[in-house]
Amino acid sequence: MTKSVLKTPSSKQLAGGNTIQPATATQSGEAAESSSGETGLTTHKVKIILRFHLRNLSTNNTLVTDETIFKDTLSDLDIAGISSRTLFKALSRRDIVRNGGHDKKWPESWIDENISSLAPKISG
Repeated sequence: MTKSVLKTPSSKQLAGGNTIQPATATQSGEAAESSSGETGLTTHKVKIILRFHLRNLSTNNTLVTDETIFKDTLSDLDIAGISSRTLFKALSRRDIVRNGGHDKKWPESWIDENISSLAPKISG
């Protein structure tokens, strides 16, 4: 089995203004398979995606862990027409799908949760 690697944009790519290609979950194209035979993204890989975007969109200097509550780190104030909460959710959903996951409905109260509690609900 080939080791899976999530690809995310590097700070050099972001600073250099290069076009970011869609992120891919694995080099071998592997995906998790549920008991029903449906493929998707593992909870562990969803946590990596959520952690990456939460660290990059944090509106304060909070250390981001899997236990960080989203509302304590993401702002609901709009800047240029979008809040960091809206941007976080949109980017996370995009990368979950691009990495082989499914675009599952997020709980209404996701902002009151943390990475550890949200990831299992939206993985697969």
